[in-house]
Amino acid sequence: MRGIGIQIEMLPGLCRKTRQAIPKAIRRALEKRPEIADSLLNANDLFRDI
Repeated sequence: MRGIGIQIEMLPGLCRKTRQAIPKAIRRALEKRPEIADSLLNANDLFRDI
């Protein structure tokens, strides 16, 4: 999941530590359920020829 870039924009009330923690939590969840990452990558038929 390290190749997937996750960026959280600046939002009012969202501190720096929280902005850094959200992508880490998403990556951990994607590592536990790789089928979600596959579905995200295949949303625009990335894997259509495989």
